[in-house]
Amino acid sequence: MISNAKNILHVLSVRKYIAIAIVSALLFLSAIIYFTKFDVMLGNLGILHTAAYSILNGLVAILFGVYLALLIHGLNETKSLSLRKLGTGVIGAGSSVLVTGCVACSVTLASYLGLASVLTALPFYGLELNVVGVILLSYSIKNLSDDKPKICKV
Repeated sequence: MISNAKNILHVLSVRKYIAIAIVSALLFLSAIIYFTKFDVMLGNLGILHTAAYSILNGLVAILFGVYLALLIHGLNETKSLSLRKLGTGVIGAGSSVLVTGCVACSVTLASYLGLASVLTALPFYGLELNVVGVILLSYSIKNLSDDKPKICKV
């Protein structure tokens, strides 16, 4: 685990990859803020749900930025990645993106895809999918950072 953190920090010490991580995390976070009506969610689902939703989505945005930077680094380094390393991050980010937006007023990507009834059947109205997204993104980041990165400092 310590070697993974060192490898992640090693990759993110390069300006190009830290820029990718920051820009992608900010874009993800701005989409979350744009599609979420916090006052409606607060009124309908309460402060605890809204706080948990905000924290989980912030965490997903940060993890997505790190995942994307590591993914691009891995593709630049090896020109190919295993499906396991690629797939879990895509599924993790995808499950979180599905519930991005205002679950209280049914303005999420899931509602546009006709899955709003599935979200309302869940006991925590989609927070479960955000937790799954955090777990899968973390797992994918761990897989991408298992190998020591090779960065040429020129």
